[in-house]
Amino acid sequence: MLIAGNWVHDIQGSPLRMHYARELAVRDNVFARSAQEGLVGLGKAEGHVAASLVGNVLLGPATCVFEGGYAGDVSPCLRSDANLVWFPDGTMPVGCGYPEYRKDAKPLSWDEWLVAGNDRRTVVADPKAIETDTDIVFPADSPVHRTGFRPRSWAACGPRDEA
Repeated sequence: MLIAGNWVHDIQGSPLRMHYARELAVRDNVFARSAQEGLVGLGKAEGHVAASLVGNVLLGPATCVFEGGYAGDVSPCLRSDANLVWFPDGTMPVGCGYPEYRKDAKPLSWDEWLVAGNDRRTVVADPKAIETDTDIVFPADSPVHRTGFRPRSWAACGPRDEA
């Protein structure tokens, strides 16, 4: 299954949440500002790759970039590379975190997430995004263009007044 061309932002949970997923392709999306969870969540880590994320924009704030649920370290189940990650306060986010109820799971720092084999070509930089209520635009000098992300106009998407 392909998940592409979405702009999901300013929500309570994860902009992308998966459970019992297998071999999803996730590209050219903007996932931004999760109030209480990670930007990408995987509820159940199984013995296969749940999703491959390439060429996405992941913007904080959020509790972490990736979040696991039931089964410990989800880094073997998520393939992530060539994305853009940015948290507006400039701090490096937690690479992989867990809900508060998971007292047995140790969060992975961004460096530990990289050592696990993920996001080697990911760019951590301010995307210089220009946002309105209906669109997000990345100017020509945005580092997002180094990731392979294919921008689009979201101005015609989402809820509209009835004509």
